[in-house]
Amino acid sequence: MRKWKLWLLLGSSGFLAFFLLLVATAAGSFADDVTAAFGGRQASASERRTPIKATYVGVDDTDTDFSNRVIPETRRWSNQHGAFENGYAGYCELWCKVVYTYAGLPYEGFCCAYSHGAAMANRDGPIPKGALIFSGVIPGTGKVYENDHRSGAFCASCGHYAGHVAIYVGDGYVAGSQVPYLQSIDVWISIYGYGGWSKR
Repeated sequence: MRKWKLWLLLGSSGFLAFFLLLVATAAGSFADDVTAAFGGRQASASERRTPIKATYVGVDDTDTDFSNRVIPETRRWSNQHGAFENGYAGYCELWCKVVYTYAGLPYEGFCCAYSHGAAMANRDGPIPKGALIFSGVIPGTGKVYENDHRSGAFCASCGHYAGHVAIYVGDGYVAGSQVPYLQSIDVWISIYGYGGWSKR
């Protein structure tokens, strides 16, 4: 009887150890997935351009195959069920990647929104519906949005302030991992500035 109890105890301990190993491996995989989502890539010297020179000239609300793929995926969230409050606080770049991935579109992975915008943003022309919109210079101030220099607002990879990125969803609104989830583009730019747009 004692041998059976000892075997059961060792067997359960073995199972518990195996279960904990699975959990630790899954957690490690999740961390790796998060890193992979950002691409871990910094903007190279040739890609790095300051987002200061972008000029907001309006939007293009034309429905395209691109926008018809992106916009439905942004409807997974709302002002009542925002991305910021549901796992994406501080992860605007990851949220945008998730939306584009659900839409079946390529997404350039960078270490942070600032590096992404510095390397990829178009500085001219209207923002297409479904495109990424990057933080930059706040109109009338000449000041670049810098996350208020809060702790954690700097990218651990490139050392720059992380910036912000969201998606223009049409009708003058921007959706993103921010509060509120949907903001008018004028309000968004007045808070985060404007550093251009990109479709990847």
